[in-house]
Amino acid sequence: MIPMTPALYMVCYPFVWWGILTLTLGLCRLKVKDFLYPLLVSVTLLSTISVTLQINDLAFLTGSVQPVCLILCLWYIFRFRLSYSVLVIAVVYASFVVLEYLYNLILASFDLQKTIFYYQNDRLIIFFLLPATAFVMYAMLHRLRWGFSFLSTRIIRTELDQMPRLWLSLLVLGFLLSLNLALSIYFHSHLVLIFILSYMIIGAALLLLYYRKELNE
Repeated sequence: MIPMTPALYMVCYPFVWWGILTLTLGLCRLKVKDFLYPLLVSVTLLSTISVTLQINDLAFLTGSVQPVCLILCLWYIFRFRLSYSVLVIAVVYASFVVLEYLYNLILASFDLQKTIFYYQNDRLIIFFLLPATAFVMYAMLHRLRWGFSFLSTRIIRTELDQMPRLWLSLLVLGFLLSLNLALSIYFHSHLVLIFILSYMIIGAALLLLYYRKELNE
């Protein structure tokens, strides 16, 4: 296994963030070519933050820092509505968390203890599998015309919109799970699977709410 170094993190993280943001645009039925400048700026900022956390041994904070920074990038740089930024990142970030766990599980031959070890000690191949999957999903979303048009309407920065209590509760719970998942990987590994499953349930619930809202638009 090739050990991850600061130099490798600096090379790999831009691919991951480009993949995450590409999938985000695809879910909103938007095209990458229309957002190249915001993409470049956001990828640079997010990669810098991620590398800084890694080299300072603060990886356990990624579950709270990364989602917040992603939301701020969509809101301030991409100029999405703040509520839509929160909604779309909740699903996309959760999807990447689940994908990373599944890839680590497969690479570990379904050995749960080895999977946690791979989580704690990043594998180089994961940094290419995740964005590659995101690019394929983006292409499929556009080809099949899937996604949620209500997320791409009126994309200008405004004040935080009023959200239904159910949506807000799921988002708060998702953020707490994200924080606890990152902490559990390093301090309470026996809880990781529980948090992953909870993440999947919340992501599925949000997608169902998205679908219902899409039908009502």
